[in-house]
Amino acid sequence: ITILKDAAAASIWGARAGNGVIVITTKKGRFNQKASVQLNISVNIIQKPDLYYIKTASSADVIDIQKRLFNANIYNSYDDSYPSFDYFPAVPPAVEIMLAGRRGELTAEQVEAQLKELAGHDVRSDINKYLLQTGVRQQYNLNISGGTEKNNYYGSVGFDKNRYNDVGNQSNRLTVRFDNTFKPIKKMELNAFIVYTQNNDEKNSELVNYKSFLPVGNGTAAPYFMLADANGNPLPVETSYRKKYKDTVNFPGMLDWYYRPLDEIKNSDNTSKLANIRLGAGLKYRFIPGLDAEVKYQYEREMVTDRIFNSLATYYTRDLINQFSYKDPSGRMQYPIPLGGILDYTDKQMSTYNIRGQLNYNRSWSRNDLAAIAGTEIRQMNFESNTWRKYGFDPENYSYTSAVNFTTVYTLKPYENNGESKIAVGDDIAGLLNRFISYFANAAYTYNDKYILSGSARIDKSNFFGVSVNQRLIPLWSAGMAWNVSKESFYQVHWLPYLKARLTYGYSGNMKNDATSLPVGVYGDNSIAPWLNKEKSLGLKSPPNPGLTWEKVKMINGGIDFQTSNNRISGSIEYYQKKGLNLISSVKVDPTVGVSSYIGNNASIKVNGVDVVLNTLNINNKNLQWQSNILFSWNRNEVIDYAVPPTSAQMLGAPGTAKLGRPLFAIYSLRWEGLDPLTGDPRGYDYVNKQISKDYATMDKNLLPEHLNYHGSAVPTFFGSLRNTIGWKSFTFSFNIMYKFGYYFRRNSIMYGRLENNWSGHADYTLRWKQPGDEQFTIVPSLLPPNSVLNRSRDLFYSQTSPLIEKGDHIRLQD
Repeated sequence: ITILKDAAAASIWGARAGNGVIVITTKKGRFNQKASVQLNISVNIIQKPDLYYIKTASSADVIDIQKRLFNANIYNSYDDSYPSFDYFPAVPPAVEIMLAGRRGELTAEQVEAQLKELAGHDVRSDINKYLLQTGVRQQYNLNISGGTEKNNYYGSVGFDKNRYNDVGNQSNRLTVRFDNTFKPIKKMELNAFIVYTQNNDEKNSELVNYKSFLPVGNGTAAPYFMLADANGNPLPVETSYRKKYKDTVNFPGMLDWYYRPLDEIKNSDNTSKLANIRLGAGLKYRFIPGLDAEVKYQYEREMVTDRIFNSLATYYTRDLINQFSYKDPSGRMQYPIPLGGILDYTDKQMSTYNIRGQLNYNRSWSRNDLAAIAGTEIRQMNFESNTWRKYGFDPENYSYTSAVNFTTVYTLKPYENNGESKIAVGDDIAGLLNRFISYFANAAYTYNDKYILSGSARIDKSNFFGVSVNQRLIPLWSAGMAWNVSKESFYQVHWLPYLKARLTYGYSGNMKNDATSLPVGVYGDNSIAPWLNKEKSLGLKSPPNPGLTWEKVKMINGGIDFQTSNNRISGSIEYYQKKGLNLISSVKVDPTVGVSSYIGNNASIKVNGVDVVLNTLNINNKNLQWQSNILFSWNRNEVIDYAVPPTSAQMLGAPGTAKLGRPLFAIYSLRWEGLDPLTGDPRGYDYVNKQISKDYATMDKNLLPEHLNYHGSAVPTFFGSLRNTIGWKSFTFSFNIMYKFGYYFRRNSIMYGRLENNWSGHADYTLRWKQPGDEQFTIVPSLLPPNSVLNRSRDLFYSQTSPLIEKGDHIRLQD
């Protein structure tokens, strides 16, 4: 495995090399080698994720919050008004119990008893018990290699079997490879290979993703959810519609409308199959000593089938059928979506070919050495995808219902939850054709085994960009030099017998696959008002941009390589500077021109960094070996050109907003002036009136980007690892310590305004301000009355303040 990071990588890999290249050279047989057989077996155990690492409010705290909301009449409308216009949104189970008490269906004692039972339960224990398992990854590999004077071969068979942490999710992979090289005559070498990969995945429905049940404060997942009763029988959980509606709507003909996650695991039928084959051949001929030519061809074909079958037993199918069902004038139940399973099937096919022709020249004379290559490459990738859906599908005889009305607009149940809709056709066809052609050359001259000069050049063409030939071309080049200092006669450092300095400068490239100079539109049904007509619509996704061109990366690398006597210590130290020019990004424009944004070469960024690699051989004797590998990197990036300056709201959002002079991914926050000692309200600073304030709307209106606190990068700027490998006789033990420093993140905290719609909260709820003096010990604001209009604006201000910004520095044992 070779990692290429300097500009010289572009000579071989072209416009794909802007971010570096990882070259993997697969194993081959050797000439005049006896047959060798190897069998490798490895088994890895993957522990369950630690669900209790996330700081969430306890079940008792969440029920306490929901009691406060209930006593403030926040939930009364669920009984008093929503049903009158056919609106039945899901209600937290604790609230449903309290509403039942309000209607007189439960006594006060029964309400408290049921709430007490919920308060003592933690859904994470159910997730651990029923939805998670210890993962196991098994790998088996058998290979054979060998060769004679004129032939060498390498063959391998591998099988991987994985059981993932999610119960029911598993995969297996089979790989077969054979490589053969033959020398029919002295100057000619023929090579051929075949690689076949087959992968099968089985996984649950997305409805059974364990993460959707974690009470992390951003959805309808309550910490007191019960997935099973005391005997392990599946229990329904609230989703989409409230339990009271489901209890009363089940008149004859309606399907069971409850969602039981544990049933979904056994009812899931979600599979993906992949088959990939690569065929390659090469011819190499030596004309004269030092000069040879080679031609290589590779063809790859990949076929993927994704099959998602939701039987009538699954919640997805039952829910969809119920939504569309209705009674006709005679009182008979009608099912626009047929009773039966729903099959979604996607067939994807990809074919790629590469043709490469290359001249190689190597010559040594006197104290001179010259190595050069030159060639051309053509590559094409063709992708096709076909998706279809069948309603009423029966897997026993592969029958389905074709008489489905896709044109009628139906009124869905319950109306205010779902409105009106046509039945989804579920069919789609997609295609993609990419073509590239490249010309390249690379040469390196060495004098006296001390001084090295190198250079490379490459031109890439693509069908991604405009008609202009000049814009289709991207000239990439590099120049470099190296000096073997330790070869000099004056060099007398005996403990460091190898020392080499090197320098490279040049341009590499980059590309964005979804960018094009042509207008791009999305063709489909009228998405604004599908019931008004049956006409198709074409939405403009991006306007034409004939000036669109490749991204270019200007790069300079300088480094030294060294090695002590007996190879006890070896490594390298490298400094690099990169400038990404003409970077492709989306920029907003005046919407009166017909579009709100366009894709173009609108940005530039600068990156500086240092990489250090240090290898040490600490102990090396017959029975005991100990070696260490130390990696250290420093990296800093800065936006140096961007067409549109960001707003303060954009900078306070998710990292990734470009601001001149700052890292692309940076963390900003609002100024913090503590909690009000009388009310516990968070306070900030009004820069216009120059005073501490709680007027959140005015502070937001007067806020400018320069008022924000800049903390630093949102991605690590210092990172690396320390790996130790200890060998004793036939046993090997290794461990890796990874570290990441120099970055920040915005942690979560309580958001009171979300408690009505989100069924969980943050653990900071217990740390909130409750009485004067608490502001000396906490930054968590007080709990306002549930119907306070300040909740959301106050929450937003608090969530963006500086006390919630923390360092992300950490050290981790990770092998």
